[in-house]
Amino acid sequence: MKDPKNSGFWITAPCVFYLIFFSGCFFIYACSNGIEKMDTDSLEKKLVETGFGGLFLHGSNSLADSIWDNGKNLPILKQIIQTPTSSLHGKFLAAEMLRHFDAEFDPQNQGELVDAYIYALKSTSSERSNPVRLNGNLWGLLNIEDDAGHLGQQILQFGHAAIPALTELLDDDAGRVLYEGSEEAVIGNSYRYRIKDFAAFYISKIKNIPLEFHQDLEKRDQEIERLKKRLNLEKG
Repeated sequence: MKDPKNSGFWITAPCVFYLIFFSGCFFIYACSNGIEKMDTDSLEKKLVETGFGGLFLHGSNSLADSIWDNGKNLPILKQIIQTPTSSLHGKFLAAEMLRHFDAEFDPQNQGELVDAYIYALKSTSSERSNPVRLNGNLWGLLNIEDDAGHLGQQILQFGHAAIPALTELLDDDAGRVLYEGSEEAVIGNSYRYRIKDFAAFYISKIKNIPLEFHQDLEKRDQEIERLKKRLNLEKG
């Protein structure tokens, strides 16, 4: 009977073992990467489907805590913000999750974050069907009570990095941004705020430029034109 040691079996067996081992490792690595990407996509989809209200405004039925999962999903939320293919809506909601749980933004993502919040502001207009499902309360009552609102406060924190994008909104006549509740709704809706009104208010706060808000839209537009001229002079 032929000795198996002389048949070459003891030479080829280790090769076969390592081939199987490393193939398995590669398979696991590839699958784990696929799962990570799927989780990023599915979490973004979950955020958008749930919306801002479903995440934060439904009391004990709000889903922010379950999605946060004791911080386990923090890396994926940050990944949503920095991934170029993520929607601005998804980036905005991921950023609000970080704010809600006092997690810091990565400084290198400031450009993406500014774009996401500007998108959310523009989309709040009822004339654009308000796909982000936000209300004026979140953006503040502006000159009334000097109120920037929860979301407007974040734009103010971006500081001068937000000025170029806000300046582009000074020509955005889209409205109306509607308020909810009792007193806030009566006061806010009476001013018929448009997107450019919010942009003007935030710019005035960031740059410390006095700005008077008239209830009369024509007079308010004159103030906004004055602001635009001042910004153009500063550019020059």
